[in-house]
Amino acid sequence: RGLCFCGKCRCHPGFEGSACQCERTTEGCLNPRRVECSGRGRCRCNVCECHSGYQLTLCQECPGCPSPCGKY
Repeated sequence: RGLCFCGKCRCHPGFEGSACQCERTTEGCLNPRRVECSGRGRCRCNVCECHSGYQLTLCQECPGCPSPCGKY
């Protein structure tokens, strides 16, 4: 899935990860609108790594953020 150069892997096309262990795909990171990690994170190894403050599978929740309903 890749080659090792000076202790680091260089992945072949279609693979990613520190040891080229993951197929490069974003299917597991897409929300129902097909937006990767809800636009609030980065997809690595088909799993969202959310920006600070966001969580859950697709970075859709921000527990510390004010509720949009609070405006009304």
